[in-house]
Amino acid sequence: MWDQILNALQSGQKIVDKDGRNVLSIAILNNAPIQVINKIIDISPEFLLQPNKEGSLPMHFALSRDHPNKRLINKMYYLFPDSLYIENKHGLMPIQVINDSLTMQYIERLTSHGKAGSSSSSFGKRK
Repeated sequence: MWDQILNALQSGQKIVDKDGRNVLSIAILNNAPIQVINKIIDISPEFLLQPNKEGSLPMHFALSRDHPNKRLINKMYYLFPDSLYIENKHGLMPIQVINDSLTMQYIERLTSHGKAGSSSSSFGKRK
């Protein structure tokens, strides 16, 4: 299934569900293999910036998982650091949907060490 989705994506097809979630968000929510998620990001990094109908970014979905993949979070943060601070329509930033203290500690270390470069996106502002 994921091979077909990647092929469709590479051929330029847009994949969005009824809730406005792009293929990256769908993959994260459906526990796709990390190799698939990384390939989606490599093919279309702009998906990191695309909210669903509720205003949630893929970072919201990645951080709300019970056991978020830290390598994925690191990659997403490195490519778009401001994504941690963009509120959805419910007023929640991705850092506010974290379910466990270990992930929160990881994010605090990640952001305090300045691992990411500056974001060139004007998609959202830090709150």
